[in-house]
Amino acid sequence: MLAALALISFTAPPPEPTSGEQLFTFWKAFTTPLVIPEVIDMRKGGGLEMNIGETVHEWGSGAPSATTYGYGKVGGNITTPGPTILVSKDIPITVQWNNAIKSSTHLLDVFVEKTLTQRESSCYPNCGVPVITHIHGLETPAQFDGLPHYSIY
Repeated sequence: MLAALALISFTAPPPEPTSGEQLFTFWKAFTTPLVIPEVIDMRKGGGLEMNIGETVHEWGSGAPSATTYGYGKVGGNITTPGPTILVSKDIPITVQWNNAIKSSTHLLDVFVEKTLTQRESSCYPNCGVPVITHIHGLETPAQFDGLPHYSIY
């Protein structure tokens, strides 16, 4: 019986789309140049201090610009996407992440379920917007890799 159900599911035609209309007819596909972020060369190791803050991002393709969060070296510009940190295998680096968000409420505060933001903190919500940084492409111990209870205030 299970084999028959599997066979039917693979031979059935795909469902009809719910609407033939395009949602965003004013956008043109692939007309916005790809943003190439700054590259920070840390292949020799060392330390780096990064800020997390607000920036205005140009989405392109006719979409309006918007305030969003991004990353940048201390003393540099905050960008979205943030810079690429170029590293070498087995050469340790240290990154200090600084929460430089000046607002007291999150940009998407009205869209976040309130129970998700209610946790014990010595200062929240009076100390700013908590942030969580998750890194792609690095071997990062779990306690330093963007878990919600390790927010940076």
